[in-house]
Amino acid sequence: MTYQFQNRREFLNLTKLSVAFLLTSCGLNSRKFNLGIQSKFYPDAFLKSLPKNWIRNNINFSDLDVNNNYEKSELLIINDGWLNSINFERFKNLKNNFNNKLDSKAEAFLDSIPIENRNKLIPIGVIPYVVVIKNNRDLKISADQTWDFLLSENLKNKIIVPNSPRLLISIAERMKTDNALPKLISQVHSFDEKNALNWLINSDISIAIMPYSICYESIKIDSRLSFLFPEDGVPLIWNFILTRSELHQDQIHNWINSFNDQIILSRLSSQGFFLPFVFESNNDIFAEGQFFSKSSDLLSTKCWQNSWSLSMLEENEKQELEKLWKTSSIP
Repeated sequence: MTYQFQNRREFLNLTKLSVAFLLTSCGLNSRKFNLGIQSKFYPDAFLKSLPKNWIRNNINFSDLDVNNNYEKSELLIINDGWLNSINFERFKNLKNNFNNKLDSKAEAFLDSIPIENRNKLIPIGVIPYVVVIKNNRDLKISADQTWDFLLSENLKNKIIVPNSPRLLISIAERMKTDNALPKLISQVHSFDEKNALNWLINSDISIAIMPYSICYESIKIDSRLSFLFPEDGVPLIWNFILTRSELHQDQIHNWINSFNDQIILSRLSSQGFFLPFVFESNNDIFAEGQFFSKSSDLLSTKCWQNSWSLSMLEENEKQELEKLWKTSSIP
């Protein structure tokens, strides 16, 4: 009888512990975290993939000082354009031990970041720039052309580009034409990616260069517009997650591993958000260097291989680019 009683008591104690563990786990999983993110920049499929307990704190980095703007956010999702502005001391190192490996382009981008900052970043996706074209039978542009097509006489003052001198400099560097940058600048009508689609539809503008993730819906439903990814490659926008607490790391890794699903991969890539991972369970489908082309019909293998990233700049590099831009912009 004593033995049975002890077993029953042990059983009840074990049950209590199990219940306590479940309650604790539920409490941890249900705890809400503030996530700083520039929501308008990301496609719906990506936003829907975020864990339900990550409460989005929409940030407009262009309007406020970036380091004060995310002060209330425990997690932050940011693109590479803001890496030079981030105060990395406010963030924790991340254990990059999730069950996948980074694509070679992601590894190369991380290698360009100072090591003291690199360990605080996990690349979570890349967004390609796209050439959006207003359909015109007299305007014949194909993907196999180099970026020099932007210098065509019939595109004079008919191109909209992002408000990013560095982006335009990087495109000019891909051109075969001598002294390409001032010639390219003279072709541009406006530096305004936010209103680029309105320019295309409501004016005589012919070309807009913009992130695919913010224009994919309009391209799909508006028969007046078409698009292309030049085989010469496109600029890439890298996106990262950072955390101000070590408590979030398991959730971050679980979230990333949830992308190991063909349906999710297809939804994301169709909206212009490509994952920089090669998942082990999908190695037969996504071989190294082939992930982007095989996960979507948007980017060809050649385009992906030729695409380039805009890494963080040292102060002297920044000054040199500013000088180049200033001299090239003088009529």
